[in-house]
Amino acid sequence: MKKKWIVGPAAAVLLGAAAFGVALLRQRSAGVEPEYTTVPVERGEIVNSITSTGTLEPVSIVEVGTQVSGIIDKLYADFNDVVEKGQLIAELDRTVLSGALDEAIANRNRVKALFDLAQAELKRNEPLFKKGFLSEQEFTKLRTDYITQEAMLHSAEASVVKARTNLHYATITSPINGTVIQRNIEVGQTVAASFSAPTLFVIAEDLRRMQILASVDEADIGVIRQGQEVRFTVQAFPEKKFSGLVEQVRLQPTVSQNVVTYTVVITTRNSDGTLLPGMTATVDFIVEKAVDVLMVPNAALRFNPSGDSARRPLMRVAKRERDFRKSGGEMQRDSLKAMRRPRFEKQAADTARGKRGVVWIWVSGIPLRAAYIRTGITDGKMTEVRSGAAIAESTLVITGIKTTPKKKIKSVSLLPQPGRPGRRR
Repeated sequence: MKKKWIVGPAAAVLLGAAAFGVALLRQRSAGVEPEYTTVPVERGEIVNSITSTGTLEPVSIVEVGTQVSGIIDKLYADFNDVVEKGQLIAELDRTVLSGALDEAIANRNRVKALFDLAQAELKRNEPLFKKGFLSEQEFTKLRTDYITQEAMLHSAEASVVKARTNLHYATITSPINGTVIQRNIEVGQTVAASFSAPTLFVIAEDLRRMQILASVDEADIGVIRQGQEVRFTVQAFPEKKFSGLVEQVRLQPTVSQNVVTYTVVITTRNSDGTLLPGMTATVDFIVEKAVDVLMVPNAALRFNPSGDSARRPLMRVAKRERDFRKSGGEMQRDSLKAMRRPRFEKQAADTARGKRGVVWIWVSGIPLRAAYIRTGITDGKMTEVRSGAAIAESTLVITGIKTTPKKKIKSVSLLPQPGRPGRRR
């Protein structure tokens, strides 16, 4: 007689637990293994800087205008023209101004004749007044006419000078040596100088020297100083680095949406004419710089390994510390701290002695080894190594763990399947 094996509730639970344990073991054996990513220690330059933006401008700009109204008759300068001081760059129509000068000269001549007449009358009647042939009232009238005509003559002469000056203003010349960067007029255009002098040309004195007006936040302005080194880039030449110096930190703040900024003036050389007025510059103010130093990635300082390979060095350090204390000896504070594992924290700017850090060194076939270092400045990606006996150029330090999944093994369930008979006896 054939019998079926019936599994009870308790046995099913035990079989299920056993199957789960077997599956877990298989899953662990078929899971992932740590594979470290390493980076060699390099030697180079680290710069700690503050970033801002600004606009390129010529150091000196002169706006050329006109003090008289008129029609533009001739133009002698255009955009990008290099001009010299006193060079003729434009002329206004002289017809009206010349007529005004002729009128002023004619009026002066008329007044001059009246003045000569009054002066002759005064000289002729003065002896008669002294002899008593003229009354004081008559002589006073003659003297008053003379003084009045003299004043009118001075006024007429001033009008002539004014008309001649206005005629001279019709000839527009360059006030400086420089380059025309803006022209606002055309031939035949009427310019009116009734209330303010219109701008005809804008001339940059020397485009070989440029300046940047950068806006710096109030939180960073404390480390900006006159003569500080600056590096900047422009969008037209993103791969090229330009340099400059801080010329001035203006004390007048600018408040926009409760954000306080200060204007910093930076001067730079532009000998090849690469930089153009109006370009937007991304400026880096060099706060600290270290040249030809060992550098480790910040990721290596943040790396925190796990597992026996990482615990063994720390266990040895802890055992040395316990044994030393049991022996009754006293340890220097720095030596004691050097054996302890430091906290993994963000590297800050350089201090007098620097901060401590730890990196993990990888050598093929050897367990992980912790190297304790004293760090310096950082640029956000790399950190200076000021001291560390185990660190040298080309030493491989670990920056992370990458996982390489292996082929998974299909788990087999040991529980009886529904609807299938058990094992026969």
